[in-house]
Amino acid sequence: MGVIFSFWGVIMLNNAVLASLKIKDKEYSVTDTNGLYIRVRPSGAKQWIYQKMINRKRVKITLGNYPDMSLKDARIKCSIITKEETQANESLTFNSIYKKWAEFKSSQIIHFKDIDLRFKKYLLPKFGDQIFADIKVTAVIESLKKDLGEQGKYETIKRICIYLKQIESYAINYGLVNNVRFQYISTVFPSPQKTNRASVPPEELPKVLSQILNYSGLTSLMWDIIRVSLYTLLRPGEYTQLKWQWIKDDVIIVPSSHMKMKREHRVPISSQLKALLEQRLHNSEYVFPSPFRKGFCYRHDSLPEFFRRCGLTGILVPHGIRSIGRTWFAEQRVPFDVAELCLAHRVGSATVQAYDRSDLLTERFKVMQLWCDYVEKCIFEAQKINKHI
Repeated sequence: MGVIFSFWGVIMLNNAVLASLKIKDKEYSVTDTNGLYIRVRPSGAKQWIYQKMINRKRVKITLGNYPDMSLKDARIKCSIITKEETQANESLTFNSIYKKWAEFKSSQIIHFKDIDLRFKKYLLPKFGDQIFADIKVTAVIESLKKDLGEQGKYETIKRICIYLKQIESYAINYGLVNNVRFQYISTVFPSPQKTNRASVPPEELPKVLSQILNYSGLTSLMWDIIRVSLYTLLRPGEYTQLKWQWIKDDVIIVPSSHMKMKREHRVPISSQLKALLEQRLHNSEYVFPSPFRKGFCYRHDSLPEFFRRCGLTGILVPHGIRSIGRTWFAEQRVPFDVAELCLAHRVGSATVQAYDRSDLLTERFKVMQLWCDYVEKCIFEAQKINKHI
């Protein structure tokens, strides 16, 4: 007793119910709808309360006392507050919402700079100053098709759509917008064709390194970066961000926040890697500081362009170096779990991972040293090839 149900199944009050509310020894509340409820105190006071979520925190607003404020007036007051908030939020531009989302997500996504660059290049210049709630989905689709679809860059479109949907979800959850519009935007674009990253078998590594060493634009910094990619088998976005503070005695400890799998990864330091690190200057927190931007690390997205300039298009990409290492492990009959952990891959089901926390570091030290010995041999052979060019 004390409530009735509306057509939509939401509990609502009426005047008859309000008149029948009894005073009790303990305070209690009776819900109306849309966050409105009446609170009955032991003193006999009956207060209208409007409850809402702001920044994921529950906020309660006292509207007035019953019967001085009727049920109708309380509902009108709630509507006015909601309308004012909606109007204020709907005046937010894409730029302002993107900035709020970026502040929230930048520390959670390893490669956030890549996402930021894409939005600042393809969406924000055209739609940034528009009211987010007024942006037409068709306009965004046509813009992406014109800028990227004609070039067949559907992987880039896919990434933009993924994070555009996340931005909208963030805005809805925080009450910045009310309507869902971009959640199915990716369905109008062709799915990117899945292709393996270009790589070569281990026996062709000397030839590839010869081509890199023979390139006139090769700098000592780039050569060190390429060798570290080989010696560590980390992902490009992980070894370019390498910091001196991560180096502890004979291992590199990459924090979980910088790993794709969001799990701390220990990299054994081989004799070759140790020698390289010892000759690097400690003039930045990064092992590979940017030569153009003080306080930043070397940009990993510059590596693919370097490989293209070396003439390795369709032959090898930076990420493909990990494939060379993994293939070599298989050829050397390295145990599967050891080989996978060398590449910071997770092994086994979620249950196995929950119980087995070992990263087989001792075994990986041996394997990685053998691998780095092979790389050193390939570098020597590459240098011999170039002497005969």
